[in-house]
Formats: sequence, C-alpha cells, structure tokens
Amino acid sequence: MKLLYHFNKILDTTKKEKYMKIQKKNQGKQSLLLRSKKILPTIPLFKNEDEERDFWANHSVTDYLHIFKPVKLDFSKLKPSTAKVTLRLPQMMLEDLRMLANEQDVPYQSLMKIFLSQRIKKEYSSRYSNAS
Repeated sequence: MKLLYHFNKILDTTKKEKYMKIQKKNQGKQSLLLRSKKILPTIPLFKNEDEERDFWANHSVTDYLHIFKPVKLDFSKLKPSTAKVTLRLPQMMLEDLRMLANEQDVPYQSLMKIFLSQRIKKEYSSRYSNAS
C-alpha cells in the first residue's frame, strides 16, 4: 500500500511538473492576449471528473476559446440528401423529356431536376418580388 501511495505521489508530481511547464510555456502567449488589461483565463488542472464537472457547470467554454486551435472543415464532398420519388408521367411527356435530355447530353432524370429547380426558383422569385 505504501508503495502504491509513493507511486501515485510520483505520478502526481510528474503531472504537476508537466502542467507547470505548459503554464510557463503559455505565460508569454497569455500576456499577448490582453483584453482591456486583463489576462485571459486558463483552464485549471482538475483532480477528478467531479471537480471538472463543477467547474464547467459554473463557467462557459466561450471564455476559453482563445486556448483552442481552429479546425478547417471541408464540406465540399458532402452531397445534399435526396429522396426517391415515384412519378407517373404520360408516355409522350417522358419521350419528349428523353429527347431534350439527349440533345443536351444529360440523363433525363437530371434534366427533370434542372427543370423542377428552375421552376421552383421562378415561383419563389415571383412571390417575393410581388410582396414588396
């Protein structure tokens, strides 16, 4: 038991030393981050989860945003969510749509989405331009 206590004490000392090194390293950065002659707060070292939970219950993470590094997010590969729709069209309308799509070298379903999108934009623009 005494050995375990001694080991924990060494471990705690190591953690404290690391924390002190981090604090010392960030000390220069903190002095640069002055807001109305006030040094921005740092997140304390917690002894356990309960202490951390109590801290965050009484503090806002927005007060500590200066500590975190921004992350670049790339949403370019995200596709809008789609839903399948079953639509019954007259045969002649479908043939006309396929011919138009063939002329434009696009799939007929894509052409249908283009036509629908254009019409929706037109409807919205006419509604909101008439409202003013």
